[in-house]
Amino acid sequence: GYTAFALYRLYNEQHTPAPAQKALLKAVNGPEPSWQVYSALANLYIAQSNWPEAQKLMDQAVVRFSNSPVLLPKRIEILHRAGKQQEADNLVQQCNSYDVKELPDICAKAAGKS
Repeated sequence: GYTAFALYRLYNEQHTPAPAQKALLKAVNGPEPSWQVYSALANLYIAQSNWPEAQKLMDQAVVRFSNSPVLLPKRIEILHRAGKQQEADNLVQQCNSYDVKELPDICAKAAGKS
């Protein structure tokens, strides 16, 4: 996954979006992708307003990263932007259950609440 992610960064710097996205997809589907890879691909889907692919990616991340709280802000942002506010708000409530001081504020912001 690291080589594919390095290629993504190169293509991204060269402003060549199609090869950049292809490299990220390869990295995500590799043996050991990091959250950084998932987050970068999610950001591409968000920029494209491609909510079905963004949601599918987050569903995959939930399984791959054992529903880690680090996923919550990005999941909430995608739901909020896709117009699924109730689902986003439900995840905001989950943020409050973790003993991570900054998480509730970050999650609220991702849900469009300042």
